[in-house]
Amino acid sequence: MRTFERHQLVWIGDEAWADLVAGAECSEARDIVAHWRSRRLPLVVCRQPEGLAAERLAVGLPAPRRWPRRRLSLDVPRAAVLFAGAFPSLLQVARRNRWERSAFALHDALAGAGASARVHGSYGWEALTDEGFVHAASDIDLCIAVPDFDAAQRAVAHLGAARLPRRLDGEIVFADGQAVAWRELGRLLSLDTDDILVKSLHGPRLVDAEALVRLAAPPEAG
Repeated sequence: MRTFERHQLVWIGDEAWADLVAGAECSEARDIVAHWRSRRLPLVVCRQPEGLAAERLAVGLPAPRRWPRRRLSLDVPRAAVLFAGAFPSLLQVARRNRWERSAFALHDALAGAGASARVHGSYGWEALTDEGFVHAASDIDLCIAVPDFDAAQRAVAHLGAARLPRRLDGEIVFADGQAVAWRELGRLLSLDTDDILVKSLHGPRLVDAEALVRLAAPPEAG
């Protein structure tokens, strides 16, 4: 069976869109889904709830600011996914928002640590769709992919030192797709907490530092 990851973007076929429009729970939700369908915009893979049929995929649709309801939780047939993609990179969003100097410095620092950053949340969706998502309290939500725990530690140090126009939020994502909030990882590394919440496609769980190091280890070759 095809595998997916949290925060992965997916584009679906017309039949699946028609089913989502027909199954919308209210007129506002129907308008949002119909708008997304008309623009052929992607959905985002989210946590898969317990009890969801194996052939279904739980996805999210975040509504732009003009709709007061901000996010729809949906599910579609896995077979309806035409292709998958990723949110814009930090550099792409930085150029759009004219953060070049501060964001480029962070990008270079993360690259030197073996990490790479993509932007989801309001800034990511706005860059992706040209719809209005960003508001006065919007954070810059990052997915920082790292190959191992050492790279994660270096990435946290660079994130903590970065000075971008908005507060940095988001997750450190390990090679197997499991993720931790980078600020919480910083607290764990500073011994301010004993446990950390690890998020995965099938739900969160608390682990200690030793268990986190084990799960962050890169997959064995072969």
